Amino acid sequence: MEKTKEPGVLALLAVLSLGIVSGCSGMLTPAVASIAAEFPDMPYESITLIMTIVNIVDLPIVLVVGMIVGKKIGFRPLCLFGTLVFSLGGIIPFFAAGSYPIVMASRVLVAIGCGCVMALPATLAFRIFKGEKSQLVQGWGNATASVASALMMMVVGQLAALSIDLIWLSHLIGILTFVLVLVGLPEPAKEDTSANAEATKSEKTRTPFAAWGCALFGLVAMILMYPVLINSSLIIVGNGWGDAGIAGICNAVSTVGCFLAGMVFGKLYAKLPRITMLSSGVIAGLGSLLVFFASGFIMMAIGVFMVGWGYMQIFCCAMGAAGIITPPAKMAFVMSLMLIASNLAVFIAPFVAVAIQTAMGATGYQEPFVVIAVLWAIAGVVLFMWNPQGRAIQKGE
Repeated sequence: MEKTKEPGVLALLAVLSLGIVSGCSGMLTPAVASIAAEFPDMPYESITLIMTIVNIVDLPIVLVVGMIVGKKIGFRPLCLFGTLVFSLGGIIPFFAAGSYPIVMASRVLVAIGCGCVMALPATLAFRIFKGEKSQLVQGWGNATASVASALMMMVVGQLAALSIDLIWLSHLIGILTFVLVLVGLPEPAKEDTSANAEATKSEKTRTPFAAWGCALFGLVAMILMYPVLINSSLIIVGNGWGDAGIAGICNAVSTVGCFLAGMVFGKLYAKLPRITMLSSGVIAGLGSLLVFFASGFIMMAIGVFMVGWGYMQIFCCAMGAAGIITPPAKMAFVMSLMLIASNLAVFIAPFVAVAIQTAMGATGYQEPFVVIAVLWAIAGVVLFMWNPQGRAIQKGE
């Protein structure tokens, strides 16, 4: 409210830097083929579990964080703890090469660190910044996570091409976030407990039903998105289009699509709201078809970019709607819910892809994308008819 209480540049950088940790939760995907070569006796599901375990272990942590942060524990200590566990836990396999149990233990620690941090950027955007700036910071936070993911996927791909042991050192990027939080993040003011006690009796403190719908939509969108990330390395290396470094570039292209879509979403939606939502499913579906028909790296990369673009448009709609209709007392919980849905989808997605592949009787990793393309188109049509962002704006303000 008062100008003197406006957070400064350091606070903005600290909040945005939290997106680095959340964006890096899936940065090892370009190294799938290299990790598989390191553990040749392990089945495909065990290799993909190295990637996806982060997104299942952090589910209860994200939920608990959403319920206790700002009440039983402060935002600052939780951010500092999470970034430190992410960084130090992530580098453990560098010192114990070739041990699958140690790799899995390390990934559990990474999950704990991610779980402590992932719901906080969006929550802090609403708690520290006011009015339109909170929506702006939320968008920038998503963009930061996308850029961090893109850059770190490229770094991991290049490191994997040099030595599989080096990929674990990529987790040291979390130290940058730790320092920025330490010097720049203010602790948000505590909510007025007497006002909260009164508000608890009113309907407004209940989690809106539509927020659960937004989380469900985020779940479906990520289930359709994740196979392109986890399979691109196997497709590129398996078809001889490149090594892990090239696979890392391809995955980064997807994240660039997410970044650009997140940056322009507000403007596009303001001018063509429902068309933007319908087109998001269509664009992601066409991108999936390009992955299905791809005969080389360029065609594959274009398809991956389109899938990233469509996914981010859908996710921005769902999260924006949830942010508008949710009362402040439930904001951290609902943002946690959105992330739990996305993370649960990451764990489910490889099994869905394998199920589609089995049902089709396919032997390659590209075939499932023809079915995924159809599902994207259906998602776009459903979103067009539901229009959660438009309904949220009508109800919320």
